[in-house]
Amino acid sequence: MKRSENFSEFTKAYFKLQAEVKNLVADKDNPYYGSKYYTLDKILDYGREIFAKYGFILIQTAETGIAEKEVLIHNLLIHESGEYLETSCSFPAYQQTKEGIRFTPQTVGIAITYGRRYTLSPLLGIASETDDDANELEGDFSNTDDFLSPPTRPTEDYFIKIIGELNNNKNIPETNKPKILEKAKLNRDNQAILKKIWEEIRWSLGKNN
Repeated sequence: MKRSENFSEFTKAYFKLQAEVKNLVADKDNPYYGSKYYTLDKILDYGREIFAKYGFILIQTAETGIAEKEVLIHNLLIHESGEYLETSCSFPAYQQTKEGIRFTPQTVGIAITYGRRYTLSPLLGIASETDDDANELEGDFSNTDDFLSPPTRPTEDYFIKIIGELNNNKNIPETNKPKILEKAKLNRDNQAILKKIWEEIRWSLGKNN
C-alpha cells in the first residue's frame, strides 16, 4: 500500500465517507457454494456515488502476469486535494481442469472482474459477500464439464487467501514472503498443504479464523 506524503485532507474526507457507508445487500446467488454476493456493477455504482460525494475518484487497472498466470489489480483512490491511496493485489487467473491448466482470455477476464470487486470492497469498508471464501472465480464455471468436481475446488480458496495476506499484510516479514509464495504455488493443487500454510500464517499473526 502506498499513499501521498501529505494525507490529512484525504483522511478528513474519508472519515466522513466511512460514517455514511453501509453494507450492500448481496442479491446474486452462487448456487455452487450456497452463498450470496453482489456484482461488480452494483459495487461500482455505489462506490462512484459515495466517492464523488466526498471528493474522491477511483481508478482501477489490471495487469496480466503471463508466466505466473495471474492478474494484478491496482486501485488508486485520489482525493480532490491531490492526496491519494494506492493498493495492489494479485489473483490467480487460471483454472485447473481434468485436462490440465486452462489459462485463456475468459479465465483472465473472470479473475479481473473478481479482483476488482474483491479489492474495491475494503476501500469502501464493506463486506464483499455473505461468505468470505473467494468463490466467484470458480463459481462462474460451476456448470462447465471441463472443471473439477466440488471436493477439489477449495484449494483455490486457501491459495487466494494466502496471496491476499502476502500482498496486504505488512506484519509478515518481507524475507519470508517469497518462500511462502513459492511453497503455495508448488502445492496449489494440494488442499491439505495449502490449508497448513494458511493456518501457519494465521497462527504467526495471532489470528484464529
